[in-house]
Amino acid sequence: MHHGRIFSTPPDESDAAPGINLYTSLSTLPSTPTKSGLSLLADKVTPYTANGFLIQGSLIYISDASFIPDETWTLLEESRKRNGRPSVAIIDCLRPTAHTSHFGLREAVATAREIGAVRSYCVGFGHEVSHASYEKIFGAVDGQDDRDGWTKTERDGIGMIEGGDPIWIRPAYDGLQVTVSEGGMVVKDSGY
Repeated sequence: MHHGRIFSTPPDESDAAPGINLYTSLSTLPSTPTKSGLSLLADKVTPYTANGFLIQGSLIYISDASFIPDETWTLLEESRKRNGRPSVAIIDCLRPTAHTSHFGLREAVATAREIGAVRSYCVGFGHEVSHASYEKIFGAVDGQDDRDGWTKTERDGIGMIEGGDPIWIRPAYDGLQVTVSEGGMVVKDSGY
């Protein structure tokens, strides 16, 4: 996955143990634009790579990502052919709009739809939107679409998500416990 952060030069990995990649170095540029608006970018940039995890073909964890390369989608499709539908996907979503190094609502939901897990949970939220509002927005994605009393933020949030098949997706939170049946098709959690 690509985190979105860029290097003015690729990081020096000479001090890493064999087979270990160093993804951070002192030469990294800021992950967000400067307030002055001045560009700090060099002529050539290298994407910052973030790790995603596929655990036992059943749980997919993608955090701190703004792009999933084709080779990763191929890996996930091959796993699906071998192992069946994933049970749980945990997907990055910093805020309603995309960020240089994080998915927004549109990208998180599109990723969850593409993965097709029994249940998807989003993680990594900023403080722009309340947890209760994310519950309403994601609930509307799977058909719980009672919009009476919705705030402008909630209406704008669901408006950012492109139409598609309903999926079960919710915001995760500290302390949430998820249980997967032995066959993987029954997913329960301690909060929803």
